[in-house]
Amino acid sequence: MAPEIGYGLLTLIQERASEILKPDTPTGLTITTEAPLLALLQNGGVDLPGGFGVDLSALLDQVTSNDVVGDDRPDSVLDRVRGKLSGFGQTILAGQGLSGLRDAVHGVVAALPAAASSRSLVTLVGSQAAIGISFVTTLRNLATPDLATKIPEGWARYFFAEKGFETVDGISIISPGHGSLSAALSALSGESLKQLKGLISERSANQYVRDLIRITIEVAADTRYGDIPKRYRALLALLTDAAGQAKAARWFRGFGSLAESLVTSAVEEAVLGVSQFQTNPVLAAAAASYAGTVARKATQHVFLREAGV
Repeated sequence: MAPEIGYGLLTLIQERASEILKPDTPTGLTITTEAPLLALLQNGGVDLPGGFGVDLSALLDQVTSNDVVGDDRPDSVLDRVRGKLSGFGQTILAGQGLSGLRDAVHGVVAALPAAASSRSLVTLVGSQAAIGISFVTTLRNLATPDLATKIPEGWARYFFAEKGFETVDGISIISPGHGSLSAALSALSGESLKQLKGLISERSANQYVRDLIRITIEVAADTRYGDIPKRYRALLALLTDAAGQAKAARWFRGFGSLAESLVTSAVEEAVLGVSQFQTNPVLAAAAASYAGTVARKATQHVFLREAGV
C-alpha cells in the first residue's frame, strides 16, 4: 500500500477528531455527576466525584468507525477515503504524499511573521509527515489566524523553556533530553535509573511526535474554547479555600485524563489493524495522540461549562 494512503487515513481521522473543535460545533461530549458539579467542588465533605460519567461515544464513533478502520484491502481503503477528504487530504491521496504536505506547510510558513524561531520550527515539521498533517489539519479546521504563530511558540517552550510546555492543568510536557529531565534522572541511581532510562529510550522514537501533536491541540483548544486558562482561573476564584481549589484542580485534571486515556487507547487499538499503521507505528501514535488530546480538551471545556464558567 502506497505511503500516501497512510497519510490520507491519518488526515481523515484527524479531520474527524477536529470536527468538535470547529467554532459553533457542539462537542457531543457530556459529563454527569450525582449533584451539580460546582456544589460538589464546594462541599468539603466530598473527595471523589461519585456517580460520575463521561460520554465520549460521539467522538469515538467518528474516529474508529468502520469506514476508516474496516477492511484493509488497498482498493477498499481507497474507496473509503475517496470523497471523504477535501483539499489538503485529496492532495496527499492523489500521490503527492510528502511533497504535497511540504507545499501546504510552506504555504503556512509564508504567512507567518518574520520570527525566525517560528519559521524554523514550522519548516522542521514539514519533513515529519505526522506532525505536519496535524498542524495543517488543525489550522484548516479552526481557521484562527493567530494559531499559526501560537502553536510554534508552544513548540518552542517544549524545546527550550525550563519546565517545557506547561498545560492549563499543570502538566509539563518536556522534550526527551531536556535539561530538567536530565537533572531529575541524575538524582536517581542503580537499577531504578537503568529501568527509567530504558523506558525513555524505548519511547523516544515517537515521543516527539506525540508531544508536538499534543501541544498543537492544547494551544488550539485553549483558544477555541473561550480561553480555557482564563476560565480555569475563574473557577478557582469561586472556591475561596485552598482545599476546594486543590480538589477542583484534581478533578479538572482527572476528568481530562480519563477522557484522553479512553480515546487514545481505543483509537490506537483500532488503527493498528490497518497495515499502514502496523508498518509505521508513528502514524498510529499520531492518530491516537491527536484524538486523545481533542477528547481531553473538549472534556475540560465541558467540565468548566458544567461548573458555570
